[in-house]
Amino acid sequence: MKIIKSIDICATDYLSKTTKDYLLGVNNQNIFPPKPTLELVYENSLNRKFSKKQRIKLVEILLRQYENHKINLNPNSQVYKNIKLLEKSKTFTFTSGQQIHIFLGPLFFLYKIKSLLSLTVNFNNKYSKTQAVPVFWMATEDHDFEEIRKVKLYGKEYFWDSKQGDAVGRILCKGLPELISTIEERADKNLHNKQMFSMLRKHYTPEKTLAEATRAILHEIFETNGLIIINPDDTEFKKIALDSFEKEITNDIIFTNAKLQHETLKKNGYKPVLNPQKTNYFWLENCKRLKIKENQEDAFEIDGEKKLTLSEIIKTPEKLSPNVLSRAIYQETILPNLVYLAGSTEIDYWLLLKSTFEKMKLPYPVLFLRDSAIILSEKTYSDINKLKLEPEDMLKNINELSKICSKEIYNSTLELEEEIKNIYKKIEIIKSKMTDLGYEKAKIEQNIKGLESAISKIKNLIQNDENILKSVSSNNKLKKIKERFFSSKQERNDFAIEYPELFEEINLLDFNKISTSMYFLSI
Repeated sequence: MKIIKSIDICATDYLSKTTKDYLLGVNNQNIFPPKPTLELVYENSLNRKFSKKQRIKLVEILLRQYENHKINLNPNSQVYKNIKLLEKSKTFTFTSGQQIHIFLGPLFFLYKIKSLLSLTVNFNNKYSKTQAVPVFWMATEDHDFEEIRKVKLYGKEYFWDSKQGDAVGRILCKGLPELISTIEERADKNLHNKQMFSMLRKHYTPEKTLAEATRAILHEIFETNGLIIINPDDTEFKKIALDSFEKEITNDIIFTNAKLQHETLKKNGYKPVLNPQKTNYFWLENCKRLKIKENQEDAFEIDGEKKLTLSEIIKTPEKLSPNVLSRAIYQETILPNLVYLAGSTEIDYWLLLKSTFEKMKLPYPVLFLRDSAIILSEKTYSDINKLKLEPEDMLKNINELSKICSKEIYNSTLELEEEIKNIYKKIEIIKSKMTDLGYEKAKIEQNIKGLESAISKIKNLIQNDENILKSVSSNNKLKKIKERFFSSKQERNDFAIEYPELFEEINLLDFNKISTSMYFLSI
């Protein structure tokens, strides 16, 4: 697998207007934070405070999580070294996260981590006084099981049947070994697939939770990069964040401030991705994740039934589960964080929270967008070249593509017509020389007439522009390539399991995470 080329993703239609304007520094009304740069990250690091006590506790919990998940971190492991670095006052985290999915889910899961690693390396290469370590936040408490229980391979969907509950990280991997065997029967019998399925079988065992299995797989792939994997569904972490939880719930800080930002964005022509809710937490009980709602009696209803006071809720912090907005508060409370690397939609909702962080006196991270990629086979790349196109051209709509191809063909027809004119000139020269040599003019005309007739038919065929345009517009190959790779985001629709090379070769991809790029990869 290799990178064919890359382009600035802001030149594509892959981003929302909100994310694109933020990345480009369009900030006339002070709607967005400053444009993300490594220089800004470094400047923020000079004022980022995280106490020695907090650091020691963070390291203690992380090492305990790895131990509980039966991952042996020896002192030579880069992961162990990075965790221990967090005890130092000038070490900070660069974080990314994602809801965990069976078999790592869609392609962007791996792209996100690779982008995070590249960004961290680039920062550390540029600045020596501040150290950054990469952290992947497993969203283990998300409860959309329907979303994470399926994978696609060769156009067919496979589903994991499980009735264990809603907090996906707590679900045991029962049934996944059988699903792996079913999928392997359908997969191509090549070395990459053999190695990938061997790794999946090793980690998705019935006694492990999905969180344990996901950590083990990511550790196997990214241990040499020093990727620290964190499970936020942890009582000790939630105890640390409890004051922030209570402060936010008591004063509706997210709701009040995010709602104002939501309205400001709309007034300025942006489309916020979600509406802030009054209560931004769930209740974890018996593997169920239940919505908490505040009623008019200043009590909290769990799933519309069970009623608790705030004091009762905060007595069991392990049962509090942040939603998509309060998760940001949780993360920045327990980590010495400088950067959050996100997808476009994530950036949209993080941008709702700037004033919330200010109100809670929490440092707001610099938001970077992850890189994107489109994987093309060598044949597909060759087919694109045969159409006189570049991969980035395929990001255009089908009508624009047809015009580009039509123009190319039109220019080619002009060249052909010029060649035909030259042929006519040569025929006239031949006629003249044959006449000079004494050939009868009538016989010359009779013999050349057939040649001129054939050339005339070719000329008419070439000049039939309307048919050429019609042919290009209905070009099946063009449409198939567009639909397969470019009409929708391949990285969201295709699953990592369909590209087993990625499990071994993801580190060979040199994502240059200084400016956000769209990469075209070949396999």
